[in-house]
Amino acid sequence: MSRLRPAANRRTVDSRSRLLLAVLLAVNVAGISIEAARPYHPETIASLKASRHTHVRVCGWVRLSKREADGDRHLRLSSEQAATPYPFIVAEIVPFHPLAVPRLGEHVCVSGIRRIDNEVNHGWPEIHPAERIEVLR
Repeated sequence: MSRLRPAANRRTVDSRSRLLLAVLLAVNVAGISIEAARPYHPETIASLKASRHTHVRVCGWVRLSKREADGDRHLRLSSEQAATPYPFIVAEIVPFHPLAVPRLGEHVCVSGIRRIDNEVNHGWPEIHPAERIEVLR
């Protein structure tokens, strides 16, 4: 059975929740996205698998763009401009956070959540979901 908090504690939690909500709304009204305020740690394609950071930014060339059955868009990024298959990472654009899909061969920087794909015969590093994609010129 859960216990109710004393009234004084409930008011403190409620006031903190209201304050956090007010800050988030103010940031959103000002045109600053929550993702823009988040620090992303720069990583390379080669360093991503061993990284200890959750929120990362990785740059590479788009080598593959493919829509998966679950609705995600998979982008395979390579560290070389030439079409070498390895090393690579996968960046996933998810339906609940739509982003513009870069074209094959474009040099991009992807920011988002670092994960390792644990499916059988996978084991590669991913950015899933991608929260921002910047095309470099």
